Amino acid sequence: MGRVVALVLISILLNSCAQVGMPTGGVDDKTPPQVISIVPEIGATNVSSESGGTIAIEFDEYVNVRQLSTQLLISPPLSKPVDWDMKGKTVYIFWNEELQEDKTYIFQFGDAIIDINESNAASDLMVAFSTGNQLDTLSISGIVEDVFTDEKQKERRVFIYDWDLAVDSIAAGALPLFVTTTNEKGEFTVNYIPEGVYRAISID
Repeated sequence: MGRVVALVLISILLNSCAQVGMPTGGVDDKTPPQVISIVPEIGATNVSSESGGTIAIEFDEYVNVRQLSTQLLISPPLSKPVDWDMKGKTVYIFWNEELQEDKTYIFQFGDAIIDINESNAASDLMVAFSTGNQLDTLSISGIVEDVFTDEKQKERRVFIYDWDLAVDSIAAGALPLFVTTTNEKGEFTVNYIPEGVYRAISID
């Protein structure tokens, strides 16, 4: 009888101590991945234009790459898609065609690179370099609005063409010189462009 009582008491004690519940995970991580280094560095000149060139971006934490084909904007646009790889905390971008000589290139990553735990995107991530000995430093800014309602248009692509390019050629699918996307306020800016006269077109 004594053994039975002892077993019952032990069972009661175990049941009273084993409370089911979800462990707390601490404060949510809302900090986006921070860039440690970029090769070639932003503003670099005389970067090799050969096919197979690489951009290496190292972060302070492990990251993932999502929807690169839709998020990455390259100006001037490339005719072939880029490849990517990831080793440790570094993301590598490879271009698969020869770049233009004496040209400034801009790679805008949008929300393509996120941290692993909370999917925070590396904001305003951009790489600009020149295949020549000078970097273009001018910019074009504007706002996209609905012509009938004046409503600001967010997440709209903006294409920048040479003014001398015929509109018929643009309608036929001519590649733009530069590409960007409007922000929440309908604003856009294209940096690192050469002096010139341009035509801007925005589409949904």
